[in-house]
Amino acid sequence: MSDKKFDIGLVSLEEITIRNATLENLSGQTSVDLSGLEIAFQYELNPAISLRSKKVQITAEYDIRVAKANSEKLEINSRYSIVFLYAVENLLELAITDERRGLSVDDEMLSSLLNITYSTSRGILYTRYLGTLLQGLILPIIATSELFESPSAVKSIPPKN
Repeated sequence: MSDKKFDIGLVSLEEITIRNATLENLSGQTSVDLSGLEIAFQYELNPAISLRSKKVQITAEYDIRVAKANSEKLEINSRYSIVFLYAVENLLELAITDERRGLSVDDEMLSSLLNITYSTSRGILYTRYLGTLLQGLILPIIATSELFESPSAVKSIPPKN
């Protein structure tokens, strides 16, 4: 990598594609009070980089499962796969290829793109769940360091007060 610094002004979000969006309600219920439920989710953010086209694609996968705290059976599951395509004007300056380790990129750039991806996904899921059993569900805010973990551990969504 050169001494060039990452500049968010040289990044544009070109496309968001929802590849998969499912909400399975095997419980038969038509409405659910989320405050009395345990909600677990797992996510995976997978970046792919093309130096030739100066693009970064991040595929965000989300798996959300809802269960009753008292172990009474409730089967509500949701899966989303969302693809984000970014153009980075100075990507060539922020990347280095190494025959042994492959391609590596500027940590600040990758961190910023992962944050944008996760935050935007939170809003997409929130709006997609309006009018469904998962209405009002908001994924929690996650530390940037955790976004680099792939796949993530199963996390709990804190109950609303």
